[in-house]
Amino acid sequence: MTKKLTTKKGFFTILVCLMVLMFGTSCARITEEQKNTANRITENLFEGIRQEDYSVFSKDFNSDMLSAMDETAFKELAKTIREEFGSDFEIQWVSAQKTTVKGKAFGVHHYKITSTLTSEPADFTLFASEDGNQTFVSGFSMDSIEAE
Repeated sequence: MTKKLTTKKGFFTILVCLMVLMFGTSCARITEEQKNTANRITENLFEGIRQEDYSVFSKDFNSDMLSAMDETAFKELAKTIREEFGSDFEIQWVSAQKTTVKGKAFGVHHYKITSTLTSEPADFTLFASEDGNQTFVSGFSMDSIEAE
């Protein structure tokens, strides 16, 4: 009798752990809609760079990003990207996950940038935050390509 009870407790414990893992993982996933929104935002960023148009580039920025990345900084960034990749580059979504910083949820979207001018793809990461029904760029980073 004790052996059956211990086995049932062990099974129940494993079942609860699996449920927590399953639900915990599913809550940390990015939805298809969030992925599509991040892709649209990323397209805006790089279309602004291609066109050298700060208003297109920054149209999805939150207020902190607008302060951090003014038009002068944008021009420097656009010049650097055009020098490294030219104007004919492609951006491909790789993966994403949700994270929380100081109680605020962020989508972290990873992309690869390829170009005929580079032998290796570069990594681009978009940090997106939601405020109500709107998604904003809260930050981004790009791994620089090392010269060979």
